[in-house]
Amino acid sequence: MANFTLTITKSNIYEEVAKTTAYIGAKNKLEDGKSAFDQVFVTDADLTMIDRFFNESLDSLRNVLKRFISGVSVADVTITWQLEMPSRFDDNLLESIKSSANSFLVNSIIGKWCEITANDKVKEYADNAAALLLDIKDKAFFKKKPTRTKIS
Repeated sequence: MANFTLTITKSNIYEEVAKTTAYIGAKNKLEDGKSAFDQVFVTDADLTMIDRFFNESLDSLRNVLKRFISGVSVADVTITWQLEMPSRFDDNLLESIKSSANSFLVNSIIGKWCEITANDKVKEYADNAAALLLDIKDKAFFKKKPTRTKIS
């Protein structure tokens, strides 16, 4: 067994959500021709709802990795999962899993947010989130080929 740590920083996720929703809002127009920025951009006033979406998305990620989670610690804005991976797990995939986990959380939150603010974007972000979740699962369950040890 190999032990790894997956750390998720809530503030980093929220920052990416804010950047992306600002971009979506700036690039989209409402029916009256005005910018959708004020409608789509996530503000501090929206954080209660975004917190709920974050927790729902985190639960989905936890469900995929539950077989490997051996410990959890939560400190203010940082969630750390201790992962106990099989000995044949390819540890070269760990950074990719971390990156995909963060991207999944961002896309999942934005998809849920767009259900309220920009219905035309829901499918795009929900599909991205689903693909990333499958990617994480594939990487977590991938096993290296056994290697023969030389006997001296």
